[in-house]
Amino acid sequence: MGRSTFSSILPGAVILLSLLLTLTQSTDAAVSGWRERWQPDPSSSAGHVQHLPLSHPRARIQQSIVTDYEGKQFHLKARKAVPHGWKVDRQTPVPNDARIRLHIALRHTAEKAAHMEELLWNVSTPSNPSYGHHLSVRQLRGLVRPSQQQLDAVRQWLEKYGVRVKEQSEPHTWDSGSSSSQDKQPNADGHIAHLSYIGDELIATLPITLVESLLHTRYEYYVHAETGMRILRCPSYALPRDVADHIAFVGPTIHMVDAQSMRRRHSQRAHSLVGDMLTRQRSVSKMKPVATTPSQPKRSRIIPDAVQAQDRPACDPYVDIPCLNYIYALEHTYGTFANNSQCATGFHDQWIDDEDITDFLEWQTPSFSRNKATVIGPNDPSQPGGEAIQDIQLLMGIAPGVPTYFISTGGRQPHGPDADEPFLAFFSALVNAQEAPLVVSTSYGDDELDLDMDYVVACNAKFQQSGLRGVSVLFASGDGGVAGGHGIEGCTDFVAVFPGASPFLTSVGGTKLDAGNLYESGAEFSSGGFSNYFKQPAYQTDAVAEYLKNSAGIPMPPADRYNTAGRAFPDVSAMSLNLPTVIHGSAWPTMGTSCSSPIFGATLALLNDFLLSQGKSSMGFINPWLYTNYAKLGPNNFLNDVVAGNNPGCGTDGFQATTGWDPVTGLGTPNLKLMMDAIKQQHH
Repeated sequence: MGRSTFSSILPGAVILLSLLLTLTQSTDAAVSGWRERWQPDPSSSAGHVQHLPLSHPRARIQQSIVTDYEGKQFHLKARKAVPHGWKVDRQTPVPNDARIRLHIALRHTAEKAAHMEELLWNVSTPSNPSYGHHLSVRQLRGLVRPSQQQLDAVRQWLEKYGVRVKEQSEPHTWDSGSSSSQDKQPNADGHIAHLSYIGDELIATLPITLVESLLHTRYEYYVHAETGMRILRCPSYALPRDVADHIAFVGPTIHMVDAQSMRRRHSQRAHSLVGDMLTRQRSVSKMKPVATTPSQPKRSRIIPDAVQAQDRPACDPYVDIPCLNYIYALEHTYGTFANNSQCATGFHDQWIDDEDITDFLEWQTPSFSRNKATVIGPNDPSQPGGEAIQDIQLLMGIAPGVPTYFISTGGRQPHGPDADEPFLAFFSALVNAQEAPLVVSTSYGDDELDLDMDYVVACNAKFQQSGLRGVSVLFASGDGGVAGGHGIEGCTDFVAVFPGASPFLTSVGGTKLDAGNLYESGAEFSSGGFSNYFKQPAYQTDAVAEYLKNSAGIPMPPADRYNTAGRAFPDVSAMSLNLPTVIHGSAWPTMGTSCSSPIFGATLALLNDFLLSQGKSSMGFINPWLYTNYAKLGPNNFLNDVVAGNNPGCGTDGFQATTGWDPVTGLGTPNLKLMMDAIKQQHH
């Protein structure tokens, strides 16, 4: 049974609705003022990342201050249009008993946000005296917890609607569950909103009718045409103005977070690039490596004019673990330190199966075939997902012996097939944990300009907090070349990807083997370019300036298609074509930057193993370290420089890979030996 009409469940909200209808029909020029008025105030310090004005015609969110018939002021946010690929499902009524897991991020003051960012640079920059001095969860709580005035204002607003705030008094441990375990049915105490341990967010699972009253809105189902995903969203929502001043983000509301996997989804294209898929029966004895790794390879990098066939694995039919070990100088390296850890994330009902992992390890790294991943959160091993199983197998295959976690949020609303905010749900749990995995690889993303800036800023705060905790956060850059995460057809301006273009994480692009498997080149689908949301962070300005200075010697796309003042991505890259995955007992070749992220992440886990064994701190947020060492050591003396390939899209050939940083492969692909040498020299 559906719910009652809008006017009957929301008395007094009719004026807001009429104002909304006027607002959503306005032009871009009519809303230029709110962008500056309500956009979070960035620090003017040159050392801090600044937000770019949202002047792109695809920006979809509008904001305004409106007044109801009683003279009360509200901060109204509305979506201008439904994003490409989505449509309202008016044939499926939302049931009266539907519930929503509401996420409320509290706003950090400009001063506190600037201080948090400054601390991140301090603990992440090798030349800073605070380098490596990461924060405990209790220290993070002292840094980010809002003022009592902020908490009281939000608490009073919620209590008016019968929602009681309950504070988490201790950080959670993974074995006892995460913040997602707080999705409880109402009890004798009424509806509860859980305030996180560090204190800057509230999570509450509430009846949809209560949420609609709270936000002065009405939820409907939206369906994605390609994936079939059905989610609950609303066209607008409004907060009392005095409350809105203290809230950075509320979701799920107006933005359409798809969080699609960066694993290539188009099977026909996969066939054309990697040939017929090789299927193997579930027989461990049949799953043997196609070649053995030489014990003493002559080179640590693949260089076309210096590599002989007998010195290296065949890398055919798969770019398998022995091949990756050779290319990235990983041979004979494995984890030994119990306090080390790495993690793959699971969203949107992506699960893993231990039996598939065992088959993969017996096939690829037989000495470590008994290793298991620790599963936290929901998991259905009878329905393993290609994305999740690929990520966990690559992490465990490249960094064997490193304790590995699969942490799943499920990515669905309770009691219904409705996507929630997976990145916020996961990273909120991460930063509020007593202990956090030291490397996190995620292979999901959305096109940047499809997202609400408030949501983006809330995610960035969690990425910063993860770095402060000593966690290395890596995201796949995307699989659409310069046309976004999955390639928007008919685009003109180049499309950045989020979180891949966030300044506060490491973005990983894709490479492939070319010319008889003799050298790496940039994969054509490797997303890269420049953000339209964030200005270029200081750690990469010199490397990007060098690329732009030398661009006269390489083909470049039209300059009016992209914004060279924006955050440049990817930062690094790794192999992304024809990687092996075992799922349902069969071996399949996979492709996409979702392969690249766990490969680079596992390499960092091996570096962490060495550091921890020496009594040092983990790598943490690595971007300042990456660009600093690149500037000091140069191409091919720190990472493997990739100088061939391009990433077409939007009717162009995209960018061209070249010496040094480029928007296809970043600074290059991992070389464990050279990276280890840089660490040893740094700590000498």
